[in-house]
Amino acid sequence: MSRITLPRVEISYQIEQCFAIMSQKLIHMTSLHTIAHLLDILM
Repeated sequence: MSRITLPRVEISYQIEQCFAIMSQKLIHMTSLHTIAHLLDILM
């Protein structure tokens, strides 16, 4: 049983890590886009 559950836990952990990195990049990109948009309005 433990042999079956271990890889699953590791895979789900890797997927969580990937999602965390992706969401961080998305937030960073959207914040940069918002700043650029605000600068466009101000100019």
